[in-house]
Amino acid sequence: MIVYDLICEEHHTFEGWFKSIKDYERQVSSQLINCPSCHSNQIRKIPTASYISKTSRPSSTASELSVEQNVVQAVADYIVANTEDVGCNFVEEAKKIHYGEVAAKNIRGIANKEEVQDLSDEGINVISLPGTVTEKQKLN
Repeated sequence: MIVYDLICEEHHTFEGWFKSIKDYERQVSSQLINCPSCHSNQIRKIPTASYISKTSRPSSTASELSVEQNVVQAVADYIVANTEDVGCNFVEEAKKIHYGEVAAKNIRGIANKEEVQDLSDEGINVISLPGTVTEKQKLN
């Protein structure tokens, strides 16, 4: 079983469970997947960090650690390449996007736990990542 985070054309996010990648691709190409919020069938996968840990298992070998570090780095590189860094303006920008005040775009930035919870309470999906992929000059 494979679990993917999915997003529709209206930027609603949800999970999908599939037997295989081929099953996912078949369902998307046949427009069999519908957003539970708006029923759109224009769906795509989005990156998820839910199964990535920044700590290793005690029994990990050097090659396993290297693979894990490479995966974490690949995810961070993907996020940097496919999002705009809004630094400490993250909460404000996320709300503007959610409420349609600005064009939808993928952003990353800084928010504390309470701010993340407030965004979640407003129905704004946010994912916390280990470490940082925010440019240091945007933290001021």
